[in-house]
Amino acid sequence: MSSPDPFSRRFEVFGREPQGLVESINRPARDLLTSYLDENLVDSGRVILLQAPRAGYGKTALLQAVAGDLGESHRFVRVQLTNGRTTDAAHVLEYVLQSLCQVVPESTTLTQLDLLAREVLALGLEPLVASGEVPCQDRESALKNLRDNPAQTFDFHHDGAVTAHWAKSNFEVLGPRLAAELAAVTGASLRESSYWVELLFRFATTPPDNVERARLLFETIFRNDLQNQSSSTAEERLQGLLSLMATVASPVLVVDDTEGLSTSPQDALALASFLSNISQSCPGTSVILSVNDDIWESSFLPHLPGGLADRLLAYKVTLEALKAEEVEAIINKRAGDRAGEVLGQINWSATGETLYPRLVVELASSAWSRLDH
Repeated sequence: MSSPDPFSRRFEVFGREPQGLVESINRPARDLLTSYLDENLVDSGRVILLQAPRAGYGKTALLQAVAGDLGESHRFVRVQLTNGRTTDAAHVLEYVLQSLCQVVPESTTLTQLDLLAREVLALGLEPLVASGEVPCQDRESALKNLRDNPAQTFDFHHDGAVTAHWAKSNFEVLGPRLAAELAAVTGASLRESSYWVELLFRFATTPPDNVERARLLFETIFRNDLQNQSSSTAEERLQGLLSLMATVASPVLVVDDTEGLSTSPQDALALASFLSNISQSCPGTSVILSVNDDIWESSFLPHLPGGLADRLLAYKVTLEALKAEEVEAIINKRAGDRAGEVLGQINWSATGETLYPRLVVELASSAWSRLDH
């Protein structure tokens, strides 16, 4: 009976752990991308161009690895293009909220959105406590709890969370002050800050085991608030949420599947303009545009105005072909004790000079099928 082919998985999807990841492959690109994302983005965000000579160089595996490296300080959100070609603010907002509605590890009901709400409310309350506008018996202790333990301090479902229950009882008066403080911190408009503070408060105070919670949230935003509204309203909603998120963890929007743009230069131009606008409007937010050379050179570059092209090329990460030791590392990782046999079955002279991960895996899979099992 033949053994399962360890090289059968050749395609990666962002959000799924890559198989057989070799740490040394694309390491310079991984380090450069990490350094771009780690830089403090005070005045605006940025678009990072992740480019490869062709499909199969490991862009998605690289993105997944970096997302794992920066998981505590950054919030990665995959944005899939509609019909492989277009997107808009409402579409991206939905992906961001879906990401935030994921249940946190070691819990069955508590979501990332709960934690965001608690941290944002704590951030808004902190200056009010520090100034004495919100009186308390032990100011220093209260400030320490707001800074160090916002998830516990604003746990509306714990009887001992005194601050949370006080805030809930006084939210009608407190809410506008929190929104004003958060608008000052994030740069978001007061209207958007007020909108999201109220919505986050409403979500966070609803019991986590209420199965209708997420549905009601999406219904409020997309069926009630954004229905029949202009596209600028959705853009403002998205910018407001991303600005609040950036106070807790840096948002990273990932546009990875761009092959559909190969025959649609106008959609490529619209996407580039949209992503650039997000990066300029949302301090702390990064956007990663992952694209192959053929699509970049045919659908993007010839049609981009000079200023927009400059912004997209300012932070560029390029993947390179594999070295001989990296080829061996891929096969060793997957084939284990039989790696030598696999390597011996491949006619390397017939592969050309340029080797990349997917090609190596395909060649190794073919070689594996010829081994005795």
